[in-house]
Amino acid sequence: ARATPPLAPTRRGLSGGAAMADDTAVDAPGARGVGCSWKCLADADAVRAVTGPRVQLLCVDASPRLVVFGSSIGSVYVFERRTSDGDAFDDDDADATSATRVSFKSSPLPEEGELRFLERFMVETHAGGSASRPVTRLRVNERRTRCALAFDDGEVVVVAFADPLKSLQTATSSDDTPSSGRYEAGIPKGHKGANVTSMAWSPSGDALISGDDAGAVSVVYLEGKSAGAHVVRFDAPVVQTSFLDVDGGAALVSTTTQLCLLHRANGFKKTPIGAKPRDGAFGASAHGWTRAAVPEETLAQLDAEEAEKEKEPSSDENETETKTKEKGAAGESAKSVYWMFGARPGRRLWVCRAATEGELSEAKVLATVRPSVPEASASPGSASSARLASRLADTPIAD
Repeated sequence: ARATPPLAPTRRGLSGGAAMADDTAVDAPGARGVGCSWKCLADADAVRAVTGPRVQLLCVDASPRLVVFGSSIGSVYVFERRTSDGDAFDDDDADATSATRVSFKSSPLPEEGELRFLERFMVETHAGGSASRPVTRLRVNERRTRCALAFDDGEVVVVAFADPLKSLQTATSSDDTPSSGRYEAGIPKGHKGANVTSMAWSPSGDALISGDDAGAVSVVYLEGKSAGAHVVRFDAPVVQTSFLDVDGGAALVSTTTQLCLLHRANGFKKTPIGAKPRDGAFGASAHGWTRAAVPEETLAQLDAEEAEKEKEPSSDENETETKTKEKGAAGESAKSVYWMFGARPGRRLWVCRAATEGELSEAKVLATVRPSVPEASASPGSASSARLASRLADTPIAD
């Protein structure tokens, strides 16, 4: 879906809602969204011509260039997105450098054309054979080098993903073309018997975080000294997971009851964000404009507190010097600050700030906003959807 961004940055914050220090928020007058229209990525008949009538497509992942489906027979189908003129879409996600990128293009997106089938591959298991179980969730990392898949029994595997577009450009023969689906890592028991509800890659493409409806969160590192899997248990189903930095050193976990920060340097201890519980499928996400939603007086007070902390002398200079050397050796001595939105009941958003330094981590809620939202629209092809599109274009249509 594509719509005018409901949160517009202003000098004093985000338009569309008044920022409050507690869990209440007031609507700004006349700040309703202009509407939201659906954008079709795949036509069922065109996809079925490739998969056949017996194969069910159970999950999907999409990027500006690719649409990838997981199927009921364990295989993965990869398609290329094309415009209505047959051209390729802009490839602006292959080089990820930030976990909180913000990009709004002023020009309208081109019309979507028919998908072009690229490849179908089977998923290799830890034992070496090909999986034949239903794939219920999948994610391709932003560099398009790995694909994470969750099966219906809760097992999560990471396999190699050889970008078909790059392969077509670089391979000189079929023997030179790399193959997708080769097993790299897996979580055979972390989500066993549960339904995986969320999966997300770090922007570097070397770390994966996943959560399930039984409250388990798994973090897998595929490169470096931290390579391995870690499982953290929560008391409620996991709604959403995401990394807050490029390499996966900090993560955000949203369950049906709470919002938490996980930090690799302190052994993934749970740092709660906000004291008030919530009951429902509310998510959270880092965003480049989050800081703009905090009132200026709150930011000034926060900056003053940070300045005072830096001025405080240490009681033991030798101890401070030792800790600094230890942090430097660990490679995570620098202080990192993250800004994020957390969804609340009643169309409210918590404006949250988290910070990590060495093994220390803290998180707090600085404000609550109630932004304007676009009007809901019907599914593509329906009469109400056509009327909405006509109204947005200011062109009458016949009933």
